Formats: sequence, C-alpha cells, structure tokens
Amino acid sequence: MGWKIYAWLITILFILAKLTDPEFYTFSAIELTRTLLSCLLIFGTFSFAYRKATINPNFWKIVLVMSVLDELWDLIESLMEHGISTLSVFSFGLGFALVVPSFIAVYLYSFKSNHLWETNSVDSINPKRET
Repeated sequence: MGWKIYAWLITILFILAKLTDPEFYTFSAIELTRTLLSCLLIFGTFSFAYRKATINPNFWKIVLVMSVLDELWDLIESLMEHGISTLSVFSFGLGFALVVPSFIAVYLYSFKSNHLWETNSVDSINPKRET
C-alpha cells in the first residue's frame, strides 16, 4: 500500500514540477530525454507497486542506471550553475530524497522480483510463443 501511495504522490509532484518549470517548454532534446527517463522511472515504480511485470527486468536495470546517472549529472549541473550554497544543496537534497524511493522500487523490481517475471513469462517486447 505504501508503494502505491508513493507512486501516485511522486506522479503528482512530477506533473506539477514540469508544469511550473520554464525549461520544460524549451523542448530541447536534453529536456525531452530527461522527461522521458523520469516518466519511465515513475512507470517502473508503478509496475513495482502494483506487482505487474512489464517489458523485462533488463530494460528496468538500464532505466535505473540511466536515472541514477541523470540525477548525478543534475547535481553537477546545479553546482556548476549555482555553486555550493545552502539553497542549492537543500534544493538538490530535497529532490534527491523524493526520487530515492523510485530508485529503490525499480532496483527491487528489476533485481529482486523474480517471482513477478516467472509468473508473467510473456513480456511485451518478446512474447514467448507456446507450440
């Protein structure tokens, strides 16, 4: 139940953040890529919360690694732009604290939820055909 609440909460916060972020409306390739990656991370969090096997575990492992790297890049970018200040550290820390549960959910989903992948042996990219 807690994961479901978190998934909905982070979705609402993500939508509100994107609607109020002026950079989102620039439609740069980087911003669109980061938005897509965030959407995938949220989708993985929902899949874990609702215990549904979607796509395959290797895909979610890649999403997890790319999301962590994106978060680290965001930290570097923020420090380069604003320097080390109390506000920038607090802002990054708050954002990071909100996204860490998604990292944990997608980690558990892709690495530790073998029962989901075994019981739902058909994935949406490579369906296994029974002969």
